[in-house]
Amino acid sequence: MKINRAFSEYNQEQLKVNQQNQASNAKKTVAAEAKPTTSDALDLSATAKQIDQSKQKEGIDTQKVAALKAAINNGTYQVDAQAIAGKMMSEIQTQKGN
Repeated sequence: MKINRAFSEYNQEQLKVNQQNQASNAKKTVAAEAKPTTSDALDLSATAKQIDQSKQKEGIDTQKVAALKAAINNGTYQVDAQAIAGKMMSEIQTQKGN
């Protein structure tokens, strides 16, 4: 029948188109994989290096840091505004004295 023949021709044409698309996609994939990768770099200033070294010398209480991080993440950390304000005022008075 003519319908079957037309359908068969359509299927063959679609098969050719699909094969061409697959070949094109394969070329694009190979080209993308062939591109050289870039790497990120980090350059610390002298001040940042000094801060890092001072942290290592002082010794950091990793258990306390972990507990604070957990409290912050859990939403249970309470900020003591009075203590912060008091320390800020102390620092300002110390700086005025110098």
